[in-house]
Amino acid sequence: MACAFDPDVCERHNAAAAVFFAGFVLATGMIFGGSLWGEADPTGSDEGGWWIPLGFFLAGWCVLILALALFFWREPGPTRLRIRRDRNLPTARAAASYALASAWVLTEAVAGDFYGWKQGLLAVGSVALLLVIHELFAFGQGRMTSALGPRGGARTWETLTYPISGAIFWWLNRIFEHQLAGMT
Repeated sequence: MACAFDPDVCERHNAAAAVFFAGFVLATGMIFGGSLWGEADPTGSDEGGWWIPLGFFLAGWCVLILALALFFWREPGPTRLRIRRDRNLPTARAAASYALASAWVLTEAVAGDFYGWKQGLLAVGSVALLLVIHELFAFGQGRMTSALGPRGGARTWETLTYPISGAIFWWLNRIFEHQLAGMT
């Protein structure tokens, strides 16, 4: 990813590429930071090692890459060209917002005390629901564009929906985590 967007950002002053690149780097940092805190086994006496945060980071980052690949695969048209060549800022904002909302949910999955795979799989399911939201916007984008005009704000609503959905999924994950902590 850095090879594809870095020359566009630095040499060609492409703001759309810079927005997506910054969102992706921040999302990676969020997942990495989340993997560094918490206990691997909060109820037991097992000691962990350096490989536990590394494993959780790689798992969260691979899910982020997979989610972004599915996001771009389901985008109508060549999204990479729209960001790089056409410098389409609304498309870049939507992709960066999706990456950050996914990372927010995945950070919660890789961080904190590990109570089992149900908690982590809830976050992965939340990222899948973010893809469903993307599909709904892609389905309705043609109608919204014709109703609001070509620059009418369909991507703006999509960009705002991802963080709101991420906050809802984060909140639900917190409730589920507290229920799991009370069961042990």
